[in-house]
Amino acid sequence: MSIPPRVLAAVALLAAALAHADPPRRIVSTVPALTEMLFAVGAGGQVIGVTQFCRYPPEAARCEKVGGYADLSFERLLALRPDLVVIADYSRHLQEQCRGANLPALPLKTDTIAEILDAMQKLGDVTGHTPEAQKAVAAVRAGLDAVRAQTAGRPPLRTLLVIGRQVGGFQGMLTVGARGFLNDLINIAGGTNVLADINQSWPQISLETVLARKPAAIIELMGEGMTADMSSEAASRRKQDWAKFGSLPAVAAGRVGVLLSDHALIPGPRIGDTARGIAELLR
Repeated sequence: MSIPPRVLAAVALLAAALAHADPPRRIVSTVPALTEMLFAVGAGGQVIGVTQFCRYPPEAARCEKVGGYADLSFERLLALRPDLVVIADYSRHLQEQCRGANLPALPLKTDTIAEILDAMQKLGDVTGHTPEAQKAVAAVRAGLDAVRAQTAGRPPLRTLLVIGRQVGGFQGMLTVGARGFLNDLINIAGGTNVLADINQSWPQISLETVLARKPAAIIELMGEGMTADMSSEAASRRKQDWAKFGSLPAVAAGRVGVLLSDHALIPGPRIGDTARGIAELLR
């Protein structure tokens, strides 16, 4: 869905106003990725409120909580008296609430790598940490470039990235499509997305689709919010689930891997680490 021009104009005006005003000192972040960015660009000391899912860095977890995704408490947010609320661009209802309460709100997009880096720089600019943001963005770029350099000589592997499925079975298999930063990370890590023709972020597919697509590598993501059990034993069981499908090139070649990560689905400053983890499993 495209963003209406009036919304884009409002964001631009707000960013310009904040850039020329005193930096905000009481920030509430309603998205884990944006919380990580605020700390990464040096604005962590200005963050006073976060969601219950904002657990990184550890300092963020000690901030006041305003709820979660579906149960965010606007009353609790108001009680913190923020001078800036950082939100996802798709949170239109929250944007309207902030507008109605005359609260400055900065909606940001983080779907792609370019948007992630742009959001980091914008947060640095509006919080008075432009140089720190430039360094943080450069560090993320350098991390991604390092992975690109390591995988540049490899033939790209047709890769299936699974971010969720029924334990012990293959019902409700949630995967990665053409949209979003994880598709980009597959390419950087030396793969090519076997579902790149599906113009969705998280398509749900069947086992029959996997068998028909014949991926040369299968990587499952296991992390907080994706599965309750992040043990190495659980990872081994997930790999073993695929063993019965020896006709799949990934299984025949022994390229079924599990990436244990608490941040793989977070489009923030640690995307280079995720790219590196994927690349290691595609060797």
